[in-house]
Amino acid sequence: MQKPDSMPGLLMHVGSKALCPPGEPFRDSSYAIYSIRGEGAQEAGREIDQKIAKLPLELDGKGNSGRAAVDSLRDTMEGHTRFKKIIRCQELLKKDKN
Repeated sequence: MQKPDSMPGLLMHVGSKALCPPGEPFRDSSYAIYSIRGEGAQEAGREIDQKIAKLPLELDGKGNSGRAAVDSLRDTMEGHTRFKKIIRCQELLKKDKN
């Protein structure tokens, strides 16, 4: 048996039942027991690589809508441009402080 963090004083039985400390079934209110198991999160770089690999095909008219690919590319380039401007501002501020 293990003690759930969210319900102090209750124990979880192997059979997925909540038990009060003496080992009797918990009946004071409704409850649900669920389990979350990580599947191993993908690396951000892998997701980006997949998007990059699909982009030329979508721009060529294969796969999903070509318009969506163009919009995605435009958003990416706008974000990159904003990021570069922020980096440049930080460089200038750092230079100004010195």
